[in-house]
Amino acid sequence: MTPRSAGTRGGRLGAVARPGRIRIYGPLAALLVPAVIGLIALLIYDPSCSGAGYECVKQSITARGLVLLIAPTAPAAGLPWCIGPVTLGATAASSMVMWVGFGRWAARRATRDVDAGWLAYWRELAFIVAGLWLGVGVGLAGMAFVLTH
Repeated sequence: MTPRSAGTRGGRLGAVARPGRIRIYGPLAALLVPAVIGLIALLIYDPSCSGAGYECVKQSITARGLVLLIAPTAPAAGLPWCIGPVTLGATAASSMVMWVGFGRWAARRATRDVDAGWLAYWRELAFIVAGLWLGVGVGLAGMAFVLTH
């Protein structure tokens, strides 16, 4: 029988999580969410599609909706009404700060438990992001109601 090392529990298969790593890398790991959704939006959007056909409008609205999910600070910065380098930069910077802040918050909440792992981190982040996206949806619905009535 071999002695267990200080970093394992139950032999080779059950390594104890290191909450310090989650707290260090959690804010950066949160940037994976907008990166993946941005990639999906980029794949959906077809810049060669011109015209007012149903397919062009559907692709454009879907891609722009996904962008609003990853950059919910866009309307506060003036997008899509005022598009320029200042508004794009402000949206990108404020959204990155927001995602890193959410990642830090999720990492702190997940590591309250000593045996916290990355699964606990992703659960906490999912809870925060669900609230964010619900707020974006309610805001868009309210804006659509005001603009159509």
